[in-house]
Amino acid sequence: MKVSILLDGGKEVRNTISAIGVDSSTMGNEMKYNSETDGDDDDFSFYNRLIGKTTKIRLDKDDDIIFSSDDQNQFRSMQHRSPGLTTSDQYDRLNRMGGVMPKEDKIIPTDTWDFTLDMKDEDYSGRATYLGYTTYDTYDVAVVKMDAILSQSVDGEGVGSNSSHSGFKEGRLNGYMYWDVKDNFARWTELNLSTMTKVPDPLDSRSSMEIPFKETIIMYAHYKPPQRFALV
Repeated sequence: MKVSILLDGGKEVRNTISAIGVDSSTMGNEMKYNSETDGDDDDFSFYNRLIGKTTKIRLDKDDDIIFSSDDQNQFRSMQHRSPGLTTSDQYDRLNRMGGVMPKEDKIIPTDTWDFTLDMKDEDYSGRATYLGYTTYDTYDVAVVKMDAILSQSVDGEGVGSNSSHSGFKEGRLNGYMYWDVKDNFARWTELNLSTMTKVPDPLDSRSSMEIPFKETIIMYAHYKPPQRFALV
């Protein structure tokens, strides 16, 4: 991902997909894909076509999207198969992680604080712990541990073990983040999501089914100093 600062105070963000990895299991159906080893597999031709694609967005000075490239819109129309691959999704996800960090200027190892993380369709509330510093990609980063539970589902309903609504019944999130304190962004993040979804039973309208779902999201970010230029 490359961010350029425009003369009007806005930003242009370009994101190139260099690799895709998929490892999912739902109700006994498993799918694994790694573009670096399965690039010639016709069963994954949809993903293969995405490698090397670059999309871009432009943001105004308030970070609202005012332009997206054609490829960006094509990816958006395929969200059911390629969630999170557009530039706006990637940039939004990176910005969202900043909400985990505390408002205090200084923290020390073992410090903990409350946080709320907006995962776009779900809100998680929990506690974060500062574990100390380490070196990642030659940079000094703060290591933050996160533990949270689902506090609101996509429609604001279905959260809690006693809910009668369809939707998320229970959800948990845990993971770690490497936070660059100099440039204020997450250089590396691992989020482990575990939810139990309640849906109507197709064989009995008076009862429901529970479907477990687990997902691991790993994000890497490399920062290049922004370049200032005018639009032409």
